[in-house]
Formats: sequence, C-alpha cells, structure tokens
Amino acid sequence: MKTRVMVLLIRLGLAYLFLRSGIPKVAYPLIFADAVQAYELLPSALVPSVIVVVPWLEIVAALALLVGLLTGGAALLTGLLSLSFAVLVTSALWKGLDISCGCFTTDISVIQWRHVVFDLVLLAMSFLVHQKGPGVLALDNLIRRRSKPSSDPKL
Repeated sequence: MKTRVMVLLIRLGLAYLFLRSGIPKVAYPLIFADAVQAYELLPSALVPSVIVVVPWLEIVAALALLVGLLTGGAALLTGLLSLSFAVLVTSALWKGLDISCGCFTTDISVIQWRHVVFDLVLLAMSFLVHQKGPGVLALDNLIRRRSKPSSDPKL
C-alpha cells in the first residue's frame, strides 16, 4: 500500500508540474514562441506547430495523470517530453546560449545544468509511474475492476 500511495503522490506531482508548464504556454503563445526560437534548433516554419502542440500535450498528459486515466500512456508522454526538454537544454548549454528556459513561459530564468537535472528527475518519476501503475485513487483502477469478469455463476 505504501508504494501505491507514493506512486499517487508522484503522479499528482507530475500532473501539477505539467499543468503549471502547459497552461502559461497556451495563455502566452508569443512568449513561448520566442523561447522555442531561442534554442536555435527548429526551422522557423515548425515553430507555430510546436507552440500549439507541445503545451496541449503537456496539459492532456497532466489531466490524465491527475485523474489516473490512461496513466501508462500519460506517464510515457511526460517522460518523452522531459527527455526532449533535457536534450534541448543540454544542446543550448553546449552551444553557449544565454537564453531563458521557457519551461513555465513566464519564468525568465536562464538555462543551467540544474534544468537538465530537473528534467531527468521528471523522466525518472514518469518511468516509475509507468512501471508501477497509477497508484491509488485512479480511474484506471475503477475501470480495471469493472472490466473483470464476475465470478458469480448466475451471471
């Protein structure tokens, strides 16, 4: 039971962080677009697609984690996003770019190695949720219970 509660807390922490990250990007797309362009990795033609798709992936994954629905897929998505962010920040640091992280859009902190570490911690948290399941208080558990065949011979 301890593990299931720990997984719940990790799942809710991921949900909070990805909601906290995705919502401002939707609310302030031009600021997010500037942050994306500052990484100097994508052609300008792809930036509009990225600034629409990435925040909504973060929000949808966060909401799924929040309610514990399709938890494995949501955790896989947050893990892939975290790994992508870690690679992007690492690339920018190696290039010597002095740019804002763009993590929470309105946060103007300059990228540092601690951002990479943070993303790798999020990756590990996502992996744990993916491997251990949703924990307690998850819709996945309710759906799984309801989909099990009844052992009542009358049915």
